[in-house]
Order: sequence, then C-alpha cells, then structure tokens
Amino acid sequence: DGTPDAGFDPGANAAILSLAVQPDGKVLAGGTFTQIAGQPRGRLARLHADGTLDGFDPGVDDRVETLVVQPDGKVLIGGRFTRVAGQARNRIARLNADGTLDAGFRPLVDYGVASLAVQPDGKVLLVGQFTRVGGQVRPYIARLDADGTLDAGFDPAANGFTGVHCAEWPGDLLLNLAKEPFPGKEGQREQARHREIATTLRTVPEGARRRPARRAADAAVRADPGPPDRP
Repeated sequence: DGTPDAGFDPGANAAILSLAVQPDGKVLAGGTFTQIAGQPRGRLARLHADGTLDGFDPGVDDRVETLVVQPDGKVLIGGRFTRVAGQARNRIARLNADGTLDAGFRPLVDYGVASLAVQPDGKVLLVGQFTRVGGQVRPYIARLDADGTLDAGFDPAANGFTGVHCAEWPGDLLLNLAKEPFPGKEGQREQARHREIATTLRTVPEGARRRPARRAADAAVRADPGPPDRP
C-alpha cells in the first residue's frame, strides 16, 4: 500500500544513489555513505532481504552512482571513484559475487560514469561525463565488450551531457539527454537546437541515432544530473 516497511531500516549515514536487487533477494546499495547499520562500508554495501548487513565489503574510495547485477552474479559499478578494494579502478569496476575485484576487467574512463546497462550479449553500455574510454575519444557514451575492452564500432558521438540514465528496451537502448541552459546567445542557440531534435534518442546496436516515436515508456528513462564531476 506504499507505507514504509518499519522493519527495514539499515540507516546509512549519507546518500544512497543506486540500488539493485539480486535474484536471491539481497539488496546492493551504492552512494556516498561510509557507514550502514552502524558498520563501516565505503560507498558500497549489500543487505539481506530484512535490511541487515551482509559481509560484502569491497571498499570504494569515492561515490558509486550506478550499479548493475549481471546474469552471472557479478556486479558492475560506476561513479567517480579511482580505487576499489585497494586497487586502481577508474570510474568503473566489476566485482565477483563475493565482493572480490574482477581482476580482468579494467577499462580506463577519464571522468564520472553516471549509468550502466548490460545488453543480452554481455556488452556493457556506459554514459556519463567522460570524454575518453580505453584511451580513445568517446564523449559521454560508450560500449564495452564483456571483457572490458572498448567496442570500437560503437561511437554515437554525443555532443553534450548534464544527466543521462540508461535503461534497456527491447532490441535497443533509450537515452534521455537533459540539457542544462548555457549562458549567452550561443548557449541559447545550442539549447534551441537540442529542442529541435528529440531529447530522447534511441541508440541501436551499431551506435546510429534516429528519432523514436513518442511513447509513454520513454518516461521510464529519467535524467538526474547530480553534482557536476568537473567544471
């Protein structure tokens, strides 16, 4: 009926920015917190279905903005961190189900990752404030192969980002690009140009862009900029 579940109260000491439920009912939480249920947990934690804390404790040095549970039980995380489980990981990492780091998954991303999605073929879509992935120019959106290497054939060449969240849709991915106003006449022209095209873009597997038909389902993809990652 929408009333709060009084028995579920983990008590994080700062913001929770992303949640995911595992098939076994456990709940993964990412954010800016450093404690949950009175215990230290660096920006990433896992809870039992009743809200009590699980032993999962990788330790992340900065905010976790997005997380996804893969079909194989591994956990993808994205955000503004540079270290996970004591190891260097730039803004994206993959964890094994027990919380240990997946040593073979090491993409290099130059700025924050705001949202992630896993395709049925195992490839990983990421969007954020970055402009380079794996040493290659990829403004604001990129796709990785399942092993973390850059998918060289996928390059939609987005030209701006303030807030993007991605969600799977049958056969492709919907993106909602929310543009903040830019100052001055040039900024007004840029904003007007973006209003002329659809703010919701459908990214097909090849990375091409086309205007989708308007549908109520587009509302499921919400923009949420959050604090800027860089000036």
